[in-house]
Amino acid sequence: MDTVALSTSESHNRIRPLFTIVTVVYNSAGNIERTLRSVTSQRHDGFEIEYIVIDGSSTDGTLTILNRYCNHIDRVVSEPDHGIYDAMNKGIVAAQGRWINFMNSGDMFANDQTLQQVATLIETTEADIVYGDIIELRNNGNEEVLKKAESVPSSKHRMFFCHQAAFVRTELMQALPFDTRYAMSADLKFFKLCFRNGCRFLYLGFPVARFDKTGISSVQRARGLRENVRVVCEIDRGIARIKYAAKLWFVILNLRLRKLFRK
Repeated sequence: MDTVALSTSESHNRIRPLFTIVTVVYNSAGNIERTLRSVTSQRHDGFEIEYIVIDGSSTDGTLTILNRYCNHIDRVVSEPDHGIYDAMNKGIVAAQGRWINFMNSGDMFANDQTLQQVATLIETTEADIVYGDIIELRNNGNEEVLKKAESVPSSKHRMFFCHQAAFVRTELMQALPFDTRYAMSADLKFFKLCFRNGCRFLYLGFPVARFDKTGISSVQRARGLRENVRVVCEIDRGIARIKYAAKLWFVILNLRLRKLFRK
């Protein structure tokens, strides 16, 4: 991987960070700065943060913006990739923190105290995955809606929390990287496998992230749902596979009918 910018922060060389925050970006000059501001303004008294940005060789000015923040980013990698999960896997390989979070371009932490809030709970937990709620940004960011995650972990046909609001032990992610055969649902497969394998989940009960509704999983929902079907058919067995796949196909059919009647 070609590193195009690397900070010289000595503290990260002495102490293992508590969190590694990874931002994946490609041609997102209009959105990347709000994510950079959100991550780099996080207060972290008593613990270290590592920040990694994985860029897919942007050509729209994204790298110029990243360069302005190079003193606040531990590593910027810019090179072609094979999709968002391939880029996220690069971040996982490079991560040095004990916990990893993905805050991709356009997304933000709930406020500048978020990591401080999470840190107070995460240091004593035996959980492998910690997750919270999100604030969903709608209507070009003019509307904010609190979306609560499910407090009881489960393995269903969809994610029961938003990926941006999750922190996973880095060793777990490095042992089980994202399956890049899935362009949109590799995170669903990862968390379903974690649940099936007995990983421990902890619900935080407060907002962790502000989620941008213009992301790929939001604007290409039908495609993402079809990938969810593939994940369900791969991971689930028996009646669970039939039930979850049927629910997904029902939603896909409903989306098609709505689109048809709008024409």
